Order: sequence, then structure tokens, then C-alpha cells
Amino acid sequence: MVNNGTQIDQNWTAQQYLEKRLEQQQKYHSDKSRRSQTKYKWIRRIEIITAGLIPVLAILPKETPYIQLIIGMVGALVAILAGILALDNYQQQWIEHRATSEALKAERMLFLTRCGDYGDKENEQLRLCKLVENVEAILANEHNKWQQQRQKRLVNTESKAVV
Repeated sequence: MVNNGTQIDQNWTAQQYLEKRLEQQQKYHSDKSRRSQTKYKWIRRIEIITAGLIPVLAILPKETPYIQLIIGMVGALVAILAGILALDNYQQQWIEHRATSEALKAERMLFLTRCGDYGDKENEQLRLCKLVENVEAILANEHNKWQQQRQKRLVNTESKAVV
């Protein structure tokens, strides 16, 4: 069994592994990268625009109704957006998922073109085993990074709760 619950049959062909594991994982990481990039860029744009409003609002006459309240709320929104970006790590997720997606694409291309580790033209089973080892190592590395980040967040949350 592999990380996502996909059952691997001892008799899988290279084509089955490419379709049922490698391509699905590559698509998953590509989609996650795209979503994280979109979230990061939208939140960051709103943060930049909102921060840019503060000096504009500050030059309005003091008699403008509720100006201090509005400036305070805009400033609070900037702080909230910065906190969301720091907490959810969208930029880091975007980069890590993109790197994993690209590494999986590279393994697929090397396998299909019989280059690098996959140059053995005689033993198809050996080529497939090497592909599985390399792909699963990439995915295990991604999973380990995720676990470390999760553990770090838990420790940070617990240490803040104690204070």
C-alpha cells in the first residue's frame, strides 16, 4: 500500500503505475500548488491595497466622520491579512507542491525516454522498480516535510497557549 491508500498490485504494469499513481499524484500537487498560489496572491494583493489606503485616509480632514475608526479598521485588516498569510503558509505550500509536481514530471519523462536511472533496455521490471522507488521517495519526502510543518505548528500553538 502507498501513502494515499492506493493498493499496489505486485503485477502492475508500468502504464498502470504511471496512470494510477504517478500522474494522479503529479496532478494533485499541481492543483494544490495552483490553489495555494491563487490564495497567496489574492490575500497579498488585498493586503497591499489596504495598506496603501491608510496614508490616503490619514490625509483626509480630521472632521471627516468616523475617519479615525475607519483608519483603525483598515489597519486592523492589514494585520489580519498578514496573520492569515503567516499562519497558512500559502507561499511555502505553493512552492513545495510545485517542486514536487515538477520532480514527478521529471521522473515520468526520464522513464518514458529511457534516460538516467531508466536506461536499462533489457529489464522492464527493473526499470519499473526504479521508477516506483524514485517516485515513492519524492512523495515520502513531501509527506515528511508536511509532518514536520504540522508538528512545528502544534508546538508553536501549545507554547503560545502556555504563555
